[in-house]
Amino acid sequence: MLLWGRPAAGLVSGWLVGIGRDGGSTAATPPSFAERMLHNRRDTFKAVPGIGEGSWLDTSDVVEITALMARFAHAIDECDWPAYRLVFADEIELDYSSWRAGSLGRWSADDWVARAARLFPGLTGTQHAVTNIVVEPGPNPGEAHVRASVRADHAIVDGATTRVFTVSGRYDDRCRRAADGWRISAKRLVVAWTVGEPGLLDEARAAVAAGTPRRTGSEG
Repeated sequence: MLLWGRPAAGLVSGWLVGIGRDGGSTAATPPSFAERMLHNRRDTFKAVPGIGEGSWLDTSDVVEITALMARFAHAIDECDWPAYRLVFADEIELDYSSWRAGSLGRWSADDWVARAARLFPGLTGTQHAVTNIVVEPGPNPGEAHVRASVRADHAIVDGATTRVFTVSGRYDDRCRRAADGWRISAKRLVVAWTVGEPGLLDEARAAVAAGTPRRTGSEG
């Protein structure tokens, strides 16, 4: 049996102490780097309100939801539409009205993914940097509220010329636990500012509609 021992004040990591069958302790076994990181992460989450004991949201949920937000960003940047579809529930509440008036309501996830596929392949590349993720329990068991900062760069490269349109702001999302893991059930984009040429997005849509996308992505 292994128990975590506590280090002296000022030290970061703990150590593992073996307990013999007779109740006596055996020689200390230094923990691996991964074990120390897991131990410290658990201690960190114990201090987060609403997570852990007495909540339906535990540390494994927080880790999975954080990874879900990362998969969302990687999938859209790689134009990997099967992977992009997997991050969403079958129906999602969307509010992108801070960017485009009227862009809100309930969508089929399949329709939302198809909409993205008509835009992003027309760009040379994108990068969605999703950071400062905060996961909190939602109003009901199996639900979570997620806030995160986002900076989304959209680029078209023509020879030696690179044109970029950047959207900065935050996501205010809801996630729901499904039988096979967490999914995004609602996504709200709150735009703080933009920089660059928004017309790049219209050029990208036109390129896809004309059958001349600038990339095919992971689905090609």
